[in-house]
Amino acid sequence: MRYKPFLLLCFILCFLCVTAQIPSSFSCGQHEYTEKLLQRDPNLRLAQLNIEKAITAFQTTKKKIVTGTSPTPASPIVLPIVVHIIHNNSPENISDQQVLTAIQHLNEAYANIGYYDPSDGVNTNIQFCMAQPSLRTAMAPTISSNRS
Repeated sequence: MRYKPFLLLCFILCFLCVTAQIPSSFSCGQHEYTEKLLQRDPNLRLAQLNIEKAITAFQTTKKKIVTGTSPTPASPIVLPIVVHIIHNNSPENISDQQVLTAIQHLNEAYANIGYYDPSDGVNTNIQFCMAQPSLRTAMAPTISSNRS
């Protein structure tokens, strides 16, 4: 008598465990809706195939670059930069050498070398350099230190 509730509970739990493994026939309807759209417009299927080809080509190219089987472009992209330091003539004022060292660290990080060389990183082929004065900004320094 005392075991009837326990046996009933065990039976219900076993039933729930068995029926939980049965795949549901519920679908969100996306597949059916997409098929209807493709039947209405045959060009849509061609566009979808072109997009899938482009994605596959991109993934293949990316995989070649990551694994190192694809050569990187011959010349890197060089981005000239200008640094403005705003200070109050106190210890937070940094030297030009500290700025140049920071740019070197930035280049190493983007090149995935030295300290910044994780096993899954890649060389972005982007480098940073101090901007050179042009005719338009003949007297403008590339590192300016301004007191606030």
